[in-house]
Amino acid sequence: MHDLSDSNVDFTALDYRALPPEQKDAVRRQILRDARQARSHLFAALMRALPGTLIGIAARSWQRLAAYHRRRKAAKALHALDDRLLRDMGIGRSEIWSVTRGRAYPSRRLRGPETRQPRCPLPAPHRCAA
Repeated sequence: MHDLSDSNVDFTALDYRALPPEQKDAVRRQILRDARQARSHLFAALMRALPGTLIGIAARSWQRLAAYHRRRKAAKALHALDDRLLRDMGIGRSEIWSVTRGRAYPSRRLRGPETRQPRCPLPAPHRCAA
């Protein structure tokens, strides 16, 4: 029989059905003791990690709130400008929301000449020089 006071007993290899009732009780008590100890260690680890996690959540929330207020302030400033000034900056009034959130696509007014070469009208063997 295994010594149950040893905490390294492999209970999965133990034939529980073949044990007498007093040994079954001892095995059950040892399993419960090991489970309580494991739960205690897990709870302690959780309590050690929780403050850092909460601080991280609070810091990210604060940063998001500050960024939201900066974007709103920038949008208010852009909405206060007249259409001519917005056009000079290459922004349409409907693009202010996107611009303040960093999601603006280049406006057609800001695009340069087409970079694609015109198609050569000659047949395949006599292609235009690149």
